[in-house]
Amino acid sequence: MYLNKKLPYSDAGAYIICEVDGTSETQVQDDYETIGKLCQENGALEVFVADNKLTQERIWKARKSYAKAIRMLSPVYCMEDIVFPVSNIPKCLEAIERISQK
Repeated sequence: MYLNKKLPYSDAGAYIICEVDGTSETQVQDDYETIGKLCQENGALEVFVADNKLTQERIWKARKSYAKAIRMLSPVYCMEDIVFPVSNIPKCLEAIERISQK
C-alpha cells in the first residue's frame, strides 16, 4: 500500500522539501545554493537537490505516501504546505524548532 522503502535519516524527526522556481536557471541555482547553505547552518543532516524530473517525482511520491501512512495512525492529522521567501528560511526553521519543543 505504501512504498515499503526506508527513507534516509528516518530518525531525524522531520524532513523539509523546498521547491524552487524562477525566471532563469541561474536564479534557480542561486536559490538552491542559498537554501542549502541556510539548511546546513541550521542543523540539516543532509541537503539533496533533485535535479531531474524522475527524482522530483520520487520525492513527491514518498511525501504523499508518508501522508497516507500517518493518516492511518492518527485520525487527527493536518498536512499543510507552507510558502515563504528564501530570505525567511532561518526564521521559519527557528519557529519550527520552537513549536516542536512544545
